[in-house]
Amino acid sequence: MKSFGSLQLIQAKAFVLKNLFFIFHYGVLKFKIPLYGFTILVETTMTQISDKSNSQNPVKDEVREAIINVAANIFYKFGFRKTTMDEIANAAHKGKSSIYYYFSSKEEVYQAVVEKEAISLRAQVTDAVNDHDDPREKLRAYISVRMKSHEKLHNFYDAINNDTLSHLEFIGMIRQAYNNEELRMVQAILDSGVQQKIFLIEDTELAAIVIVIAMKGLEIPLLTTSRSENLNRHLDRMLDILLYGIIIR
Repeated sequence: MKSFGSLQLIQAKAFVLKNLFFIFHYGVLKFKIPLYGFTILVETTMTQISDKSNSQNPVKDEVREAIINVAANIFYKFGFRKTTMDEIANAAHKGKSSIYYYFSSKEEVYQAVVEKEAISLRAQVTDAVNDHDDPREKLRAYISVRMKSHEKLHNFYDAINNDTLSHLEFIGMIRQAYNNEELRMVQAILDSGVQQKIFLIEDTELAAIVIVIAMKGLEIPLLTTSRSENLNRHLDRMLDILLYGIIIR
């Protein structure tokens, strides 16, 4: 991954802020948005994580899967730091030695839980996006599923957002993979819109960066202040601003 010096970081932030203004001022539909790009180096994808999880022993996989499912509830209830292998073993109705047969440490159990939720999110988003042909509806479906998934994929989003977990080696890989996959998918939707002459964007790569940054900044306030019955309405308004901007035309 390319590293940035302090001056380069300031310049990169300035690019993003400038293009956030253009998108939310003008929207992305049929207006020329002068986005200025820089290269994203994709080193890891969620697909690679999914491939890594496959094994050739169905019986062992079934037991391992059961442990992961139980551990997911324990980690959600107590958090990573307070969860113990004894608690996981008790909840799974197994001896602690049986847990260690499948996982060498609590960190490895947690990694398996987070990776499973990451793969689940990828599948949900992919299915939702593929249900539509219109890139506007693809973008709407993507944002909707992404925002609503917080309610069920607690461990994954805690791993992504909790700075106290940064010391775990796999967390950095998960975060990078998630960011790369999110950028790839959003850019693919934007490219489709440009090809169909629905979106008019000079640099879909940077437009994807801007949209992803905007979603990350809005997801927590949106979900913590909105009742479930109002969530769809709030998401629709956010997408309207994204697509059409805020100016009178």
